[in-house]
Amino acid sequence: MGDNAIGVMLGNGMYNNVGGGRYSKWTGSAGVRTLALKMTIQYPDGQFQVVTSDESWQGAVGPITFNGTVPPQSPRWRGNC
Repeated sequence: MGDNAIGVMLGNGMYNNVGGGRYSKWTGSAGVRTLALKMTIQYPDGQFQVVTSDESWQGAVGPITFNGTVPPQSPRWRGNC
């Protein structure tokens, strides 16, 4: 097997709206963005493998600079996205 990657974009939505200001009627937080992933892979030979996220997974800043429930999002266009 070679190197593999899973790409996920997490957003604040209405659950991490701290700082107020831009289009916010409610400011509060239900916590920071979090990913809990459990993925089952079935190979052609019928075998299964379960992949789960943990503390070793890495994150990085993505192309979206703001998001919420209204308005949807503000993209930041970069050459490497």
